[in-house]
Amino acid sequence: MQNGQENAFEPALTLDSSRPGPATFDAWIFHNIASVPLADARTDAELAHGFIYQNAFSLATQRYVAKELARFLMWLHGERRRGIRQINQEDLEQYKDFLISPPPYLVSPLKRPRFIIGADGVQTRNPEWRPFAGPLKESSRRQAIVVIKSFLKYAQKVGYSDCNPAAAVKTVQPARKARIERLLSRETIDRIETRTEATSKLRARLKFMFHAYAATGARLSELVSANMSSLYPEVDDHGVRRWFINVLGKGSKGRPLPATHLLGAYDAYLAAFGLSRPVPSDIPLLLSTRKDLQRISPQAAHDAMKKLFAAARCAALDHDRPDLANELKDATTHWLRHSFATKLANAPGVPLSLVQMALGHASPASTAIYVHAGKHQLHNVPEEQAQLNLLGAPTIAAIDALKASPAFRDVRRQRLEESEVKQSMDASDDEE
Repeated sequence: MQNGQENAFEPALTLDSSRPGPATFDAWIFHNIASVPLADARTDAELAHGFIYQNAFSLATQRYVAKELARFLMWLHGERRRGIRQINQEDLEQYKDFLISPPPYLVSPLKRPRFIIGADGVQTRNPEWRPFAGPLKESSRRQAIVVIKSFLKYAQKVGYSDCNPAAAVKTVQPARKARIERLLSRETIDRIETRTEATSKLRARLKFMFHAYAATGARLSELVSANMSSLYPEVDDHGVRRWFINVLGKGSKGRPLPATHLLGAYDAYLAAFGLSRPVPSDIPLLLSTRKDLQRISPQAAHDAMKKLFAAARCAALDHDRPDLANELKDATTHWLRHSFATKLANAPGVPLSLVQMALGHASPASTAIYVHAGKHQLHNVPEEQAQLNLLGAPTIAAIDALKASPAFRDVRRQRLEESEVKQSMDASDDEE
């Protein structure tokens, strides 16, 4: 940017003057997502609000899309000095290169809040905040371009722009691995558990968090957004009292996860915070240690788990176990989900549909990648039976019936709308 690099992340004036409206664009107002659709956007910012709202994204996806659109429009207005109506294919190719190496004045390795609240309660922009923590990974760049392409397609669809230059821009589709590799061995998980002895609020919460994520396969955001009332008992047909955690996954769809085995860590966690069962229903499930009875933020939960993995890695090195330390080098909370899913999917007698339900996957294809044993088991099946299982009418008929169902069409439509914007929310916890 030519002038004032210290303020270079401030979006510049929008060049489009074909419609009346504000002359300036504030990319960072996206933290307040519009609550009503904007049918007649006058500015690029209003268009972005309409795009986010009308697609009915989940809250986590709203935040992700808002972040990517804010970065893009900041660059488009400030660096290219253009608006959405003036954009061309070359601009988009330039943005791809920009994401590979953002300029230093837009980068800060230290994560700062976007806004700060003064003593008078007024919220202002944090001058130390920067939009990038560094160059984006290949997967993050791909997802960013997917968001931009979907946004520009929407701009043309609603008549905001005459053409969609993104239609000519290719998004590289990385080869999908045949199996999940980001998982932790049972021994490594056991080692981590020894680092969670509950001696304080922080430790008690960390122990419960670790047990909950490792034993349920929940996504990070699903437990962070849950309340104490999400944990509840039920009596089964045999009169046995069992506990469950009800979490909200993609599309705000709830699913119950078994939690009876978490009660010991849960009660110790409650006691550390001066609570006991039954807990008021409106109290968050995962509490902040800094603010009384306030919800922990997703970033704080992510950071706490990362510190746990780092401590376990140091312990593994101290005990001459470089193999375990290597497993933990890049581990995140999401790896516990992968580990849970892999163990469940390869357990004898567990149908794939049950694994799909536990993970909250809309498509069985997302669940199938966790099955690792199938290729070896085929060697033990007679050739005729293998052909029947792989190519026979029952499999084809089942697939045809699934595709013909209204539920499948609804799921497919939702996945096309949301998954095209963000390739997989399953992986979002690991990005950046």
